[in-house]
Amino acid sequence: KSAPAEPRQLTSYEHVLKGIWHFKKLTPQANTVAAEHFAKAAAEFPENADAYRGLANCENNRWFFDFDRDG
Repeated sequence: KSAPAEPRQLTSYEHVLKGIWHFKKLTPQANTVAAEHFAKAAAEFPENADAYRGLANCENNRWFFDFDRDG
């Protein structure tokens, strides 16, 4: 038997794509997951402007749709 393959780390671009996919669901939970992916994308490749645009959009959703009801 062969050993299972090591999970590979997602690239910055792949995190942006996952972030967009979650963001488009327009739910508070999906918005949180999207922001996490955008933050990981920015950490992986700080020059990725799409990651910062995604973070800004998620922050806008928190404010506009009152997703952050606790604070």
